[in-house]
Amino acid sequence: MRKIYFQPLLPKSFIVNFIFFLSAVLFFSATPAHAVVFDMGKEKFGSYLRSSYLPSWQGATDPFAQSSGANLAFNDQFTNLWSYEFGFLINAGKVTWRVGLEVLQPPTLSNVSGKDAASGTVYYTMNSQITVYTPKIGFEFNLKTWKENRLWLCAEGGYSTITVQNNYNFTAAGNTQFPGVANFREVVGGTQISYAVAMGFETLMSDSTTISMELGYRMMDFASMTETNSVTNFQGNQAGGAKALRNDGVTNRDINLSGSFVALNLRIWVY
Repeated sequence: MRKIYFQPLLPKSFIVNFIFFLSAVLFFSATPAHAVVFDMGKEKFGSYLRSSYLPSWQGATDPFAQSSGANLAFNDQFTNLWSYEFGFLINAGKVTWRVGLEVLQPPTLSNVSGKDAASGTVYYTMNSQITVYTPKIGFEFNLKTWKENRLWLCAEGGYSTITVQNNYNFTAAGNTQFPGVANFREVVGGTQISYAVAMGFETLMSDSTTISMELGYRMMDFASMTETNSVTNFQGNQAGGAKALRNDGVTNRDINLSGSFVALNLRIWVY
Protein backbone atom coordinates (compact mmCIF):
# COMPACT_ATOMS: atom_id res chain seq x y z
CA MET A 1 0.00 0.00 0.00
CA ARG A 2 1.40 3.39 -0.95
CA LYS A 3 2.10 5.72 1.95
CA ILE A 4 0.56 9.17 1.78
CA TYR A 5 2.63 12.05 3.12
CA PHE A 6 0.87 15.13 4.40
CA GLN A 7 2.73 18.45 4.38
CA PRO A 8 1.69 20.71 7.31
CA LEU A 9 0.56 24.23 6.43
CA LEU A 10 3.28 25.68 8.67
CA PRO A 11 6.69 24.10 9.37
CA LYS A 12 7.09 22.70 12.87
CA SER A 13 10.05 25.02 13.48
CA PHE A 14 7.84 28.04 12.72
CA ILE A 15 5.43 27.00 15.47
CA VAL A 16 8.31 26.41 17.92
CA ASN A 17 9.79 29.84 17.18
CA PHE A 18 6.42 31.53 17.48
CA ILE A 19 5.76 29.96 20.88
CA PHE A 20 9.30 30.84 22.03
CA PHE A 21 9.00 34.51 21.17
CA LEU A 22 5.40 34.78 22.35
CA SER A 23 6.42 33.35 25.74
CA ALA A 24 9.32 35.79 25.97
CA VAL A 25 7.13 38.74 25.04
CA LEU A 26 4.52 37.80 27.66
CA PHE A 27 7.19 37.32 30.33
CA PHE A 28 8.89 40.66 29.84
CA SER A 29 5.62 42.50 29.31
CA ALA A 30 4.51 41.29 32.75
CA THR A 31 7.56 42.80 34.48
CA PRO A 32 6.51 45.50 36.98
CA ALA A 33 7.13 49.08 35.88
CA HIS A 34 10.12 50.95 37.31
CA ALA A 35 10.69 54.62 37.90
CA VAL A 36 13.57 54.74 35.38
CA VAL A 37 12.57 56.50 32.17
CA PHE A 38 13.75 54.67 29.08
CA ASP A 39 15.75 56.63 26.50
CA MET A 40 16.86 54.68 23.42
CA GLY A 41 19.79 56.99 22.73
CA LYS A 42 21.21 56.67 26.25
CA GLU A 43 21.12 52.90 26.68
CA LYS A 44 24.70 51.60 26.52
CA PHE A 45 24.76 47.82 27.08
CA GLY A 46 22.31 44.98 26.58
CA SER A 47 21.70 41.40 25.51
CA TYR A 48 19.50 39.99 22.78
CA LEU A 49 17.68 36.94 21.46
CA ARG A 50 17.12 36.74 17.72
CA SER A 51 15.49 34.39 15.24
CA SER A 52 15.61 34.68 11.47
CA TYR A 53 13.60 32.97 8.76
CA LEU A 54 14.51 32.42 5.11
CA PRO A 55 11.39 31.11 3.33
CA SER A 56 13.12 29.30 0.46
CA TRP A 57 16.53 28.73 -1.09
CA GLN A 58 17.81 27.57 -4.46
CA GLY A 59 19.83 24.57 -3.27
CA ALA A 60 16.96 22.83 -1.49
CA THR A 61 18.19 19.33 -2.45
CA ASP A 62 21.95 20.04 -2.61
CA PRO A 63 22.80 18.57 0.83
CA PHE A 64 22.00 15.08 -0.53
CA ALA A 65 21.08 15.10 -4.25
CA GLN A 66 24.57 16.07 -5.43
CA SER A 67 26.05 12.82 -4.12
CA SER A 68 23.22 10.29 -3.71
CA GLY A 69 23.43 8.54 -7.08
CA ALA A 70 22.96 9.77 -10.64
CA ASN A 71 19.57 10.08 -12.39
CA LEU A 72 17.53 9.80 -9.20
CA ALA A 73 14.47 11.70 -8.07
CA PHE A 74 13.44 12.57 -4.50
CA ASN A 75 10.02 13.01 -2.96
CA ASP A 76 11.04 15.76 -0.51
CA GLN A 77 13.43 18.68 -0.10
CA PHE A 78 14.40 21.40 2.36
CA THR A 79 11.90 24.23 2.20
CA ASN A 80 13.07 26.95 4.61
CA LEU A 81 15.89 28.01 6.89
CA TRP A 82 15.52 28.97 10.55
CA SER A 83 18.26 30.43 12.70
CA TYR A 84 18.52 31.12 16.43
CA GLU A 85 20.95 33.62 17.92
CA PHE A 86 21.94 35.20 21.21
CA GLY A 87 24.53 37.85 22.03
CA PHE A 88 25.39 41.26 23.46
CA LEU A 89 24.94 44.87 22.39
CA ILE A 90 27.18 47.90 22.94
CA ASN A 91 25.70 51.26 21.98
CA ALA A 92 28.39 53.78 21.02
CA GLY A 93 26.03 56.52 19.91
CA LYS A 94 25.84 56.57 16.12
CA VAL A 95 26.90 52.91 15.99
CA THR A 96 25.62 49.95 18.01
CA TRP A 97 27.94 46.93 18.06
CA ARG A 98 26.62 43.42 18.48
CA VAL A 99 28.50 40.18 19.15
CA GLY A 100 26.72 36.87 19.06
CA LEU A 101 26.47 33.21 18.16
CA GLU A 102 23.98 32.04 15.52
CA VAL A 103 22.76 28.48 15.00
CA LEU A 104 21.13 27.86 11.63
CA GLN A 105 19.16 24.64 11.27
CA PRO A 106 16.32 23.87 8.85
CA PRO A 107 13.78 21.19 9.79
CA THR A 108 15.27 17.69 9.46
CA LEU A 109 14.11 15.62 6.49
CA SER A 110 13.02 12.07 7.31
CA ASN A 111 12.23 9.03 5.15
CA VAL A 112 13.03 10.74 1.86
CA SER A 113 12.73 8.25 -1.02
CA GLY A 114 15.52 8.07 -3.58
CA LYS A 115 14.10 6.50 -6.72
CA ASP A 116 14.92 5.97 -10.38
CA ALA A 117 13.84 9.11 -12.23
CA ALA A 118 12.49 7.07 -15.16
CA SER A 119 10.92 3.93 -13.65
CA GLY A 120 10.10 5.22 -10.15
CA THR A 121 11.78 2.24 -8.48
CA VAL A 122 12.73 3.13 -4.89
CA TYR A 123 16.38 2.35 -4.15
CA TYR A 124 16.60 3.68 -0.59
CA THR A 125 15.12 5.96 2.03
CA MET A 126 17.22 8.57 3.78
CA ASN A 127 17.30 11.21 6.50
CA SER A 128 19.13 14.51 6.06
CA GLN A 129 20.09 17.15 8.60
CA ILE A 130 21.98 20.46 8.34
CA THR A 131 23.46 22.52 11.19
CA VAL A 132 25.53 25.72 10.88
CA TYR A 133 27.27 27.48 13.78
CA THR A 134 28.39 31.09 13.25
CA PRO A 135 30.16 33.21 15.88
CA LYS A 136 29.93 36.74 14.48
CA ILE A 137 30.29 40.44 15.00
CA GLY A 138 28.31 43.26 13.43
CA PHE A 139 27.36 46.88 13.74
CA GLU A 140 24.16 48.86 13.38
CA PHE A 141 24.47 52.33 11.89
CA ASN A 142 21.73 54.32 13.57
CA LEU A 143 19.94 56.34 10.88
CA LYS A 144 17.45 57.92 13.29
CA THR A 145 17.03 57.59 17.04
CA TRP A 146 13.94 58.70 18.95
CA LYS A 147 13.29 58.38 22.68
CA GLU A 148 11.63 54.95 22.32
CA ASN A 149 12.45 53.97 18.73
CA ARG A 150 15.40 53.53 16.41
CA LEU A 151 15.89 52.96 12.67
CA TRP A 152 19.18 51.38 11.59
CA LEU A 153 21.23 49.67 8.90
CA CYS A 154 23.24 46.60 9.89
CA ALA A 155 26.29 44.82 8.48
CA GLU A 156 27.79 41.71 10.06
CA GLY A 157 30.28 38.96 9.36
CA GLY A 158 31.17 35.63 10.90
CA TYR A 159 33.00 32.35 10.55
CA SER A 160 30.47 29.66 9.71
CA THR A 161 30.92 25.92 10.23
CA ILE A 162 28.47 23.54 8.55
CA THR A 163 27.74 19.88 9.33
CA VAL A 164 25.59 17.76 7.01
CA GLN A 165 24.43 14.29 8.07
CA ASN A 166 22.83 11.87 5.59
CA ASN A 167 21.63 8.40 6.61
CA TYR A 168 20.82 5.82 3.88
CA ASN A 169 18.81 2.59 4.15
CA PHE A 170 18.69 0.54 0.93
CA THR A 171 15.85 -1.53 -0.45
CA ALA A 172 16.43 -4.86 -2.24
CA ALA A 173 16.33 -2.98 -5.56
CA GLY A 174 18.89 -0.53 -4.17
CA ASN A 175 21.28 -3.30 -3.16
CA THR A 176 21.13 -4.57 -6.75
CA GLN A 177 21.56 -1.10 -8.27
CA PHE A 178 24.46 -0.16 -5.97
CA PRO A 179 26.20 -3.49 -5.20
CA GLY A 180 29.26 -1.95 -3.57
CA VAL A 181 27.34 0.16 -1.06
CA ALA A 182 25.54 -0.96 2.12
CA ASN A 183 23.47 1.10 4.54
CA PHE A 184 25.65 3.98 5.73
CA ARG A 185 25.74 7.28 7.56
CA GLU A 186 27.72 10.11 5.99
CA VAL A 187 28.88 13.26 7.78
CA VAL A 188 30.47 16.09 5.80
CA GLY A 189 31.54 19.51 6.96
CA GLY A 190 33.10 22.77 5.88
CA THR A 191 33.89 26.33 6.95
CA GLN A 192 33.24 29.64 5.25
CA ILE A 193 33.24 33.34 6.08
CA SER A 194 29.66 34.63 5.84
CA TYR A 195 28.17 38.11 5.63
CA ALA A 196 24.78 39.75 6.02
CA VAL A 197 23.25 43.19 5.56
CA ALA A 198 19.88 44.32 6.89
CA MET A 199 17.63 47.22 7.80
CA GLY A 200 15.84 47.19 11.14
CA PHE A 201 13.41 49.11 13.29
CA GLU A 202 13.50 48.86 17.09
CA THR A 203 10.81 50.00 19.50
CA LEU A 204 10.22 49.93 23.26
CA MET A 205 8.07 47.05 24.50
CA SER A 206 8.25 47.24 28.29
CA ASP A 207 10.58 48.96 30.79
CA SER A 208 14.05 48.43 29.25
CA THR A 209 13.00 45.64 26.89
CA THR A 210 12.70 46.39 23.18
CA ILE A 211 11.59 44.42 20.15
CA SER A 212 12.82 44.91 16.58
CA MET A 213 12.24 43.57 13.09
CA GLU A 214 14.89 43.14 10.38
CA LEU A 215 14.78 42.62 6.63
CA GLY A 216 18.07 41.56 5.09
CA TYR A 217 20.17 39.40 2.85
CA ARG A 218 22.62 36.68 3.96
CA MET A 219 25.66 35.56 1.92
CA MET A 220 26.72 32.05 2.98
CA ASP A 221 28.14 29.74 0.30
CA PHE A 222 30.09 26.62 1.28
CA ALA A 223 32.00 25.99 -1.95
CA SER A 224 33.97 22.99 -0.68
CA MET A 225 33.43 20.39 2.04
CA THR A 226 35.21 17.31 3.38
CA GLU A 227 34.25 13.89 4.73
CA THR A 228 34.35 13.94 8.53
CA ASN A 229 34.82 10.16 8.87
CA SER A 230 35.86 7.27 6.65
CA VAL A 231 32.86 5.98 4.70
CA THR A 232 31.92 3.91 1.67
CA ASN A 233 29.38 5.96 -0.23
CA PHE A 234 28.17 6.32 -3.81
CA GLN A 235 31.60 7.61 -4.86
CA GLY A 236 33.43 4.61 -3.35
CA ASN A 237 35.72 4.37 -0.33
CA GLN A 238 36.33 7.79 1.18
CA ALA A 239 38.90 8.54 3.88
CA GLY A 240 38.23 10.96 6.71
CA GLY A 241 39.31 14.43 5.59
CA ALA A 242 38.86 13.66 1.89
CA LYS A 243 37.02 16.10 -0.35
CA ALA A 244 33.27 15.49 -0.44
CA LEU A 245 32.52 14.84 -4.12
CA ARG A 246 29.47 14.89 -6.36
CA ASN A 247 28.06 11.95 -8.27
CA ASP A 248 30.71 12.34 -11.00
CA GLY A 249 33.43 11.57 -8.43
CA VAL A 250 35.40 14.68 -9.47
CA THR A 251 33.48 17.89 -8.69
CA ASN A 252 33.40 19.25 -5.15
CA ARG A 253 30.06 19.30 -3.38
CA ASP A 254 28.80 22.73 -2.37
CA ILE A 255 25.87 24.18 -0.42
CA ASN A 256 24.69 27.75 -0.90
CA LEU A 257 22.56 29.04 1.99
CA SER A 258 22.42 32.63 0.74
CA GLY A 259 19.12 34.48 0.47
CA SER A 260 16.76 37.12 1.82
CA PHE A 261 15.52 36.77 5.40
CA VAL A 262 13.30 38.35 8.01
CA ALA A 263 14.40 38.43 11.65
CA LEU A 264 12.80 39.19 15.01
CA ASN A 265 14.88 40.54 17.92
CA LEU A 266 14.09 40.70 21.62
CA ARG A 267 16.54 43.04 23.43
CA ILE A 268 17.10 43.71 27.12
CA TRP A 269 19.02 46.91 27.84
CA VAL A 270 20.84 46.69 31.17
CA TYR A 271 22.03 50.31 31.47
